[in-house]
Amino acid sequence: MARGGQRRILVGILCLFVLSLCPFSIRAQDGQEYERSRPFQGMVRSDMAHAAARTAAELAALESAMRFLARQPALRFVNEENKDTGKTPPDLPGLTRFLYATHVLARGIRGFPPAMEAWVTVALVPSEEPIVQSISAALRRPDLVQLCSLTFKRQKALLAEYDARSRPLLVLAPNTGGKKMDVQELQRPLDGLRALDAYLSLLPLRQQTWSEPQKTREAMLRAHALDPESPCILVALAELDLQLNRPAEALEYATAAIRLAPNLYPAHNVKGVALLRQSLPALAAQAFGEAIALAPGDPEPYAHRAAALLVQEELPAMCADFRSACARGDCSGYRWAVGAGKCQEGKGVADHSP
Repeated sequence: MARGGQRRILVGILCLFVLSLCPFSIRAQDGQEYERSRPFQGMVRSDMAHAAARTAAELAALESAMRFLARQPALRFVNEENKDTGKTPPDLPGLTRFLYATHVLARGIRGFPPAMEAWVTVALVPSEEPIVQSISAALRRPDLVQLCSLTFKRQKALLAEYDARSRPLLVLAPNTGGKKMDVQELQRPLDGLRALDAYLSLLPLRQQTWSEPQKTREAMLRAHALDPESPCILVALAELDLQLNRPAEALEYATAAIRLAPNLYPAHNVKGVALLRQSLPALAAQAFGEAIALAPGDPEPYAHRAAALLVQEELPAMCADFRSACARGDCSGYRWAVGAGKCQEGKGVADHSP
């Protein structure tokens, strides 16, 4: 055995020994509370301030959990174990949102005019699973982790927009110089935050496919009406339309998501499926190639591109993609291709990068 392989095994044994002596669960942060507030007066209403304060408290909780995760040896251990598998280490903001939820504990108003503020307290709600299993699960769902990361970053951007737009409105009394347009502009980031709340409440329904697709689509359309420029919601609508056999509509939503977030890998993946369902295998293979370039460790776009190549009767390239999918954990297509006599079974499954 090569020295590098022996060293990795020894490091892995040592890490597991240390973890067994110091059992770690992400529930170590369970019960911690985070309070944030936002002022209201002038043309800024208390309900607006409460919505912003809730988002600020949630972000504070998740950022604390992120710092906590970054210090844990279990995270480095899992990343080291997967270093040679082609799997990309999970994005820390996305991983944190994948592992944690938040729960509002209390809210209220304090102060006296004109110094009034709305406050919200939230608590972290961690996953029940131990850290190693939780991170390993995240590595198997890079699409979901990336979507979680995007919601985290979009919340931060929308909160920053609210804070910037609300400052001048705090000193303007209603009907005495404030413009209706200013309040409408302030409502835009708040609608975006409401849309993200709706999306995150629906996200547990997304497994291999969406549960109750028709009902979920209706709820997602309401979120889309609040924030038409949310890439996560657009991807969700594309996936739901595919489930409901609407590939043309799915392609429109996926294309819109890519225009807003070009590096969003699930958008390229669902775009490829929509193209393949419309009998456009060459364009579908190109879309899957974009997905592979963005997430080379995920087997799904390799398997999807193999299906597009099968339609084009490009069997050697198809077999290479099925082998690549198998090397990353999904051997169902490879086994089918071998059983159907379309690919030859080798001594081992080679890793074929794009």
